[in-house]
Amino acid sequence: MNLTPREQQILALLSTGKTYKEVGTYLGITVNTVRTRVRAFYPKLNAHSVAEAVMNYERARYELPIPHHWSPRFPRKKNSRINQTLKVFQKDFDGQKK
Repeated sequence: MNLTPREQQILALLSTGKTYKEVGTYLGITVNTVRTRVRAFYPKLNAHSVAEAVMNYERARYELPIPHHWSPRFPRKKNSRINQTLKVFQKDFDGQKK
């Protein structure tokens, strides 16, 4: 899994529930550029949706060292679906570690 720093930024922002337009505005790029970047990282993460891409990226982060430059600027929404899914994955992962 080799995401560029920009793809990591976009994925982090999308994982917080931001829309493509909000991500583009925040990063100073167009919506079409966001779409192009998203299409580029879907195959890298073996995903077909943003939720699946976030899940697969989080799995890879637990199995591999986390890059120092990766940190989302916005915290995840407390009750977002992605956050709930990641909590379920975390419980499964913690169970496998023991």
